[in-house]
Amino acid sequence: MTSKQIIRSFRTHQLQGLFWGNGITRFVEYWENIKLKARRRLLVWSFQPVRQNLKNVPIFAPADLVRFPTGVLSHRHPGRYLRFLMNFWKYQKNIRGKSWSSLSMIYCRPLVIWYYYTLFWWAEYCGVLDKLLQDPGRSLIPELFIRYIIKIDSIIDIEGGGVYLLEGLPLIKKECADVLQELLIQIKANREDTHGKKLRQKIWGFRQNSLMVSRNTQGWPELKFQDMLDYKDKTAGELSRVWVDLLCDVYDVEVRVENSRRIFGLVSMAIQVVDDMLDSPVDFRDHVSNIFIHLLMETPGEFDTAKAHFEQFPGAYLDWVWANKYLPNACKKAVELITGYTREISTISENQIMTIELCEIMEDWRVLNP
Repeated sequence: MTSKQIIRSFRTHQLQGLFWGNGITRFVEYWENIKLKARRRLLVWSFQPVRQNLKNVPIFAPADLVRFPTGVLSHRHPGRYLRFLMNFWKYQKNIRGKSWSSLSMIYCRPLVIWYYYTLFWWAEYCGVLDKLLQDPGRSLIPELFIRYIIKIDSIIDIEGGGVYLLEGLPLIKKECADVLQELLIQIKANREDTHGKKLRQKIWGFRQNSLMVSRNTQGWPELKFQDMLDYKDKTAGELSRVWVDLLCDVYDVEVRVENSRRIFGLVSMAIQVVDDMLDSPVDFRDHVSNIFIHLLMETPGEFDTAKAHFEQFPGAYLDWVWANKYLPNACKKAVELITGYTREISTISENQIMTIELCEIMEDWRVLNP
């Protein structure tokens, strides 16, 4: 073989190796893209609202064994999981009336189950679980309060929704009239005038304060990180504390009130971190205050990576697997925030078994096993 033939043969093998290497690379990228799209579609499907009357929501679905929040509960605390199912069945059975305008009309099943898990957790912690299961009608007031605030929040978040912050309550009352009317009916039906007035004052006070805070809060590029955490605590954290206040009032709870307020305020903040991670693509687009985006801004290289990804895949939710792989520092900081909140919870609660269970379920939400 001449020297020219040797050189030609070498170049041929080199080109073949290059082609083969590029082919493998393209296949890996193609496969990763398929998995990414599949996870995104699964995530969007998982967050579809149930849109069912609570009385008709099955107490068990096969997917509950692997997804939040009952997945971790069934695997690590099977006895507690069976007790939850029994409590859920009793709660449904004792609902009076044909309809129940609950969160099952607007939430996906994992979040519906999470809500009732936390409701039963609060009732057991405060010693009124039997009273709650026997008379679930009273709990509709705090639940409608949550639904009312969610509706206000969703109206403000839509394009052009800022006008509701500027124009104030008249527009909000008009758009939320259906939920507001039912909330007032339930307050009148379940509480006497003096108690009803107290409940209304709590609800209107939170609504007014949260709207004022939202009007005075800027989006993620301008807001400082600590100021944004304070904003989240005054909105999401205070929402949970008022929810506890309403529950304690309608079920005449006088013990562990302050501790349960602190616990659920911290639970709300931990969940808010996860929620902001999920919503980061949309919040980035709309310049909405977001904890995870601020964490990204502290790591410029990851911020640029996330920005390019959000622009390429402008979906509703952040892909968890992708984020852990390409945004490790921001994800680590988010985990540290969540861990800080759960550790503080463990210093408040007298019942460590219940606290560990609650924190494990929140950890399951973080890794998002839909």
